Parts: sequence; C-alpha cells; structure tokens
Amino acid sequence: MNPEIIFFQSLICPRCIRVRQILNTIQNNHPNLIIKKVDSIKKFLKRELKTSPAVKIGETILYGKEITENRILGELRLL
Repeated sequence: MNPEIIFFQSLICPRCIRVRQILNTIQNNHPNLIIKKVDSIKKFLKRELKTSPAVKIGETILYGKEITENRILGELRLL
C-alpha cells in the first residue's frame, strides 16, 4: 500500500504555501506517495480541524510548527 497524506489547506493561508513546498519536496523524493488536498474551510465549519494548514497521516494530525519534513517522513516511516 502506498503511503498517503491528506493536506488540509486554504487558498488564503500563507502558512499553507510553506507546507505545500515541504510536501512537494517529499513527493519528489518519494514519487509513490499519495497526497490528497482538501479545502480546510468546510472542515473548520464542521469543527473537524483546529487550524490551517493541517496534515493527516494515518490517525495523526499535524498542525502549524509540527509540520516539518522530518516529522512527516517519521510519521510515514520513511526516515
């Protein structure tokens, strides 16, 4: 099974740009990685997310400063 990331983003979120760059770098190094991009606004309204951006890997959700290349790779067990 290919590793999968769900990336909750907003087009008006400047922090999402940084996370997008991190995910692009990871995907370039691991082309079998699946990244699904989801608009976070609907998730906020349903109170399913605390903030944007957020990255879900399995049952783990990373927020804000937690979203680093090493943390994502560790959660995916790719380190």
